[in-house]
Amino acid sequence: MKICIFIDGPVYPYVVGGAEIFAHQLAQQLSNREYEVHLIGISRSPRTRPRYNYYLHLLPSVKFVGKVIAISKMVLHRFNCDVVLSIMGHSATIGFFLAKMNRIPHIIRFAGEHIISIKDSIYLRLGLLINSHALYIALAESMKKKMVNMGLPVNRILVIPNPIDDRFYKVSPAYDTHNILYVGRLERVKGIDMFLKSFLMVKKAIPDSRLIMVGNGDLRSFTENFVRTHDLRDSVILVGKVPFEEIDKYFNLASLFVLPSRNEALPNALLQAMAAGLPIVATKVGSVPDIIVNKKNGILVPPANPRKLADAVVSLLSNKNLAKKLGKQARKDAEKYKVNKVVDIYEKLFQVLSHKQ
Repeated sequence: MKICIFIDGPVYPYVVGGAEIFAHQLAQQLSNREYEVHLIGISRSPRTRPRYNYYLHLLPSVKFVGKVIAISKMVLHRFNCDVVLSIMGHSATIGFFLAKMNRIPHIIRFAGEHIISIKDSIYLRLGLLINSHALYIALAESMKKKMVNMGLPVNRILVIPNPIDDRFYKVSPAYDTHNILYVGRLERVKGIDMFLKSFLMVKKAIPDSRLIMVGNGDLRSFTENFVRTHDLRDSVILVGKVPFEEIDKYFNLASLFVLPSRNEALPNALLQAMAAGLPIVATKVGSVPDIIVNKKNGILVPPANPRKLADAVVSLLSNKNLAKKLGKQARKDAEKYKVNKVVDIYEKLFQVLSHKQ
């Protein structure tokens, strides 16, 4: 079976984000199962193309019309795919055309930010006019509800979560430390400014607590200035951007994971923290309450509330038994996100669709 995967943007490892990692993992795993997989995306990097089992096709970063023409020519003249999977964006509209012209099944997978994007909503509605028979994938039930509100038929939406690498399940949390881990972009929507304020409160209660921040973003300078102003150089470690293959080692250093976002879909870092067996403090936003049950496998707090966040962090750093209990349950709940289990779902879906042609 031949499977074409479109991603509207730079492909892994040129950019390491949830969509890029997912596309790479799915393509690699399916190729290992002897499927012919073609991953098509954009390259803005001069780096040498990595070698994987799947076929990687990189297009230049061009405007939308040029992108449509380039991808259409590539797929129409070089591939005869059995199934088209689009990672939502321009690629979904292109996929609609290609699936319609070649009479093959088309699946559109939403990433979290696409649920709130006006631009992607327009592309989606355009696609619906062209081909109303596509299937849609949401990452969580709350995302599915938003997709229904956008006009998608409820009976054509499947809920399939992101897969998590097995290596995260092998992490041993550092419960004997007071190390707090954050993994993600340094941006306001991620609640970084509020998180730093809450950390000052945590430091007053637990002086030897440390904050490890993995990632980069628009608030990098703000974060550096905050650290200098409040004399936190020995307490806040700004790791910066880290290759996906190396992220798990930072989970080994932590005794607690925090997700302080103001708005969120279903972040990979949260699932990784669950798989790592880390106790979690997360804001009650987006799809987070779909997977974090308050005081069962983590603690949920309201967004943009530094005091509530700090209190939750202090409660876990001060109570190892509670932290271990929540972490153990989080790891158990994360079993369903293992790569093989998620890829099994996609494989069965592709097989069913290809047999219906």
